[in-house]
Amino acid sequence: MEVAIIQESIFALPSSERVNVIVYDGSTELKLKSGPGPDRELAFAYGQEMLEQVLESERNRLKLPLPLGSVLRLHPGKLHCDFLLWLALRPPESKEGFELENKDIEEAVEAALEFVIPRNVSRIAFPPLGASAKSRSPGECMALVVQAANRFYSQRLAQGKPNPIEKVVVCDPRPGVIREAKRLLGNATKLIPTPAPALTEPAPSKQASGKSASKEGAKASARLAATSTKSTSTSKPASTKPALDPALVAQAKSNAKAWDRHHRYAVGEWMIHPKFGVGRVEEKSPRDDYIVVLFEDGETRRLIHGS
Repeated sequence: MEVAIIQESIFALPSSERVNVIVYDGSTELKLKSGPGPDRELAFAYGQEMLEQVLESERNRLKLPLPLGSVLRLHPGKLHCDFLLWLALRPPESKEGFELENKDIEEAVEAALEFVIPRNVSRIAFPPLGASAKSRSPGECMALVVQAANRFYSQRLAQGKPNPIEKVVVCDPRPGVIREAKRLLGNATKLIPTPAPALTEPAPSKQASGKSASKEGAKASARLAATSTKSTSTSKPASTKPALDPALVAQAKSNAKAWDRHHRYAVGEWMIHPKFGVGRVEEKSPRDDYIVVLFEDGETRRLIHGS
């Protein structure tokens, strides 16, 4: 069993590192905490409304709060996995000052791995469990998860028990967390390289201010205009076609829903059209009977909606 760390959000792993199960350390009351944080990230990736419905259903079915370290299998929602594994590691907010111990995190990792073994899971992803606590840094939490997974594998190997899990990935998008975890773990743990970002053109430098700069700018513009006039027959004007951000297009391919002519779209909403691919709603008609969509090929097209 390979245990590795990667500098990526657990909800946005590259396709080469996709997993069967995503582990999430949630509250023992099966509630989401308001405000910025991991709960909001989960809701965005999962689908806010769908996640609330799933958690409400489980709250009605189970006796709460769950025992600390409990494991609960949930529907994957819009996540790219077979199921979401909810680890109840955050006690009710009424328990102020409660801190997880190292053994709580280690036992939670073991419980998660024990749970997935009989369910034909070959790849599983963990966040830095317990990172919301103040007693330890996220880097320390990541190191604890890695050590617990390695210990679990060694124990099963020594006991002669089968282990169908091929890979455990521990994820966090913050470079500082990865650096600290690597420092604590040493060179024994593999760091999965992340895809290099696409190259972008450098931003134009700011022009000098003042009257002298304005005069120089005017002279330069005149020279440029003269040069452009001479070369009109041989050069083409720069393209002003709008374009979608490739990173947003890639994210939309994972999260956006297929185009539905009966759905009433809002400006800024994404879709995947069967013919034109990924698109974003740029504007709506005054009567709201059609939308203008910018697609990944740079073309804008009118589509009816809400019919």
